[in-house]
Amino acid sequence: MTLLTETPWNSPNPSKDEWNARNIWTKILITFNTKNPVGLGIDINNTAANAWKTYKDGYEITSDMARQNIEQELHNLTFSDGNDFQNHVIIMHNKLSQARALGADITNKNFKTILLNSLLSSWDLVVASLYKDIYPSVKPSPNYRSGG
Repeated sequence: MTLLTETPWNSPNPSKDEWNARNIWTKILITFNTKNPVGLGIDINNTAANAWKTYKDGYEITSDMARQNIEQELHNLTFSDGNDFQNHVIIMHNKLSQARALGADITNKNFKTILLNSLLSSWDLVVASLYKDIYPSVKPSPNYRSGG
C-alpha cells in the first residue's frame, strides 16, 4: 500500500487529487463571489482557470467600453455662456479623472485642448491666446474651429 504525502498548499506541483481540490475551491470562490456567473459566460463545469479567464476578459471589454464612453462624454461637454465657468472646469476635471481611472491616456496638454474646444465661439479671443500658451510654435488661424 502506497501512502500519499500531501504537498504544501503553495506547491507548484500538486498531486492530481490536490489539484482537483484546489480547482474546485478556486472555482467556488469565483462563482460565489460573482453575482451572475452564468450571465457573464462563466462555464461552471470547466476549470477555475477557464472561469477566471472568462471573468477577466469580460471585465476588460466592459472597462474599455466604459473608458470610451467617459472619453466621449468629456469631448462632448460644452460650456454655455451664462453658466458658471468654474463649475464647468470642475465637471471637466471630474470626467478626466474618471477617464484616467479607466485607463485613458489623456495628457495634461490634451486635456487643455479638450477644455478649450469645449468653449463656444464667443470665447474665441480668449481661446486663441490660450492656444498660444499650449502650442507656442503654432499660430491659430482666425477660422481654426471650422478647420480653415
